[in-house]
Amino acid sequence: MAGYLIEYKLRTSITFTNEPGDNYSKERKALVSAETLSRMLASWQYLIFTARIVEDMDEYRNENGKQIEIISEVM
Repeated sequence: MAGYLIEYKLRTSITFTNEPGDNYSKERKALVSAETLSRMLASWQYLIFTARIVEDMDEYRNENGKQIEIISEVM
């Protein structure tokens, strides 16, 4: 199945505690469908840095040897 390889951060709270940006998780990579990416872009909880098209998400995950998260639903 085609999808996107994204780099993103997840907002952990509405306001920062000590310095701007400390209310986000560390940068993560994930594979998502076009529909999920659309929902993530519309949500205030996600900060998307890059989105690259991947022709086959399962094949991409297997070829790269790393455990890349696959997100199928957005909060």
